[in-house]
Amino acid sequence: MVVVAETVAVMMTAMNLPHDRIPLVKRIDAQFVKRSEGKIRAVAKLTDEQIQFIRTTPKGDLEIEVLVTDEEKKQPVLV
Repeated sequence: MVVVAETVAVMMTAMNLPHDRIPLVKRIDAQFVKRSEGKIRAVAKLTDEQIQFIRTTPKGDLEIEVLVTDEEKKQPVLV
């Protein structure tokens, strides 16, 4: 589940990065809440401010929240 969340967050970041930069994950905070049931879905959304930060700041830290849900629409992990 955490790998899916990481993948989505990195993809959202990479889509907005200039081509001469690469995303680097420094830390992932995850709190497992319950066992997942069935398929997993992860959604990450960036604000306009976060997108601007990604595009204009050569290096920096950015927290991206990812909503992970299972087939029952419950959150098995908080990321």
